[in-house]
Amino acid sequence: MKKIILTLFLTLCASLAAWANAPQTISYQAVIRNSNGDIIRESNIGIKVAILQNGTIVYEEERIEKTNKNGLISFAIGDGNGISKQSLESIDWSKGDFSIRSEVDLKGQDIYSLSMTTPLTSVPYALYAEKVSPNALPSKVSELENDEDFVSRAQLNSILSDYEKIKTEPQPEGGVIITSNDTARWNAKLDNFEESDPLFAKSIAARITANDTAKWNANTASFEEKDPIFNKSVAAKISASDTAKWNAKLDSFEESDPYFNKSVASHISANDTAKWNAKIDAENDPVFAKSIAAHITA
Repeated sequence: MKKIILTLFLTLCASLAAWANAPQTISYQAVIRNSNGDIIRESNIGIKVAILQNGTIVYEEERIEKTNKNGLISFAIGDGNGISKQSLESIDWSKGDFSIRSEVDLKGQDIYSLSMTTPLTSVPYALYAEKVSPNALPSKVSELENDEDFVSRAQLNSILSDYEKIKTEPQPEGGVIITSNDTARWNAKLDNFEESDPLFAKSIAARITANDTAKWNANTASFEEKDPIFNKSVAAKISASDTAKWNAKLDSFEESDPYFNKSVASHISANDTAKWNAKIDAENDPVFAKSIAAHITA
């Protein structure tokens, strides 16, 4: 009987169930060759696959697969004809050393002529990772269990101790503790602040209070104008009420320009400005008056 050479490839990831009712599987591929190294192409062969834990079978299945033109068979362990009592889902991957044993029947007649065992390393452990419950994760540092080579329990306790000290640390001498209430009004935290700039202390700005900033542009109650030229000008009599009707503030204005008073412009009223371009009272040009253009109307 000719020997069959089995070249086995196990993919490095497991095909996990998307939902609870779908079976868990492990991807499996192998290339079948005869004793001369020739690939067995497009042939039906029987194959039996077993998962061994510390040398003991914990799962086994068999199936008929057809090689492709390259002698490759490819399937998923876990969805074949199971011949063991234990299912793939029930294997505890956290315990023991695991290996996979493959047996090949060239004729597909349940006569297996080749047995090959290969150690499993990281292939199925994605299945084990799926069993980790989020509810089992620690909710606080005091519950954390970890690799002692990474962070020791003593180091964790030290961290917790430092944290408690920070929370109860007394106010440092001469210092000020800023609370969450202060940050809400950060720019106003000047309760104990004393201005030491002599120039600023003598300036008008030194007397500005928090109440003033709320009505900044209107704070002229105690302001005294010392410019003698401005005090004698018309602008000195302009009040806050006047600014609301700025362009109409001509109630008590008296024109003192003798040239303007004798000009046509002095007779222009507010009503005239509404029809400005039509203000042509009388044409005094004798030449124009006798021209044809003089008879052109609006």
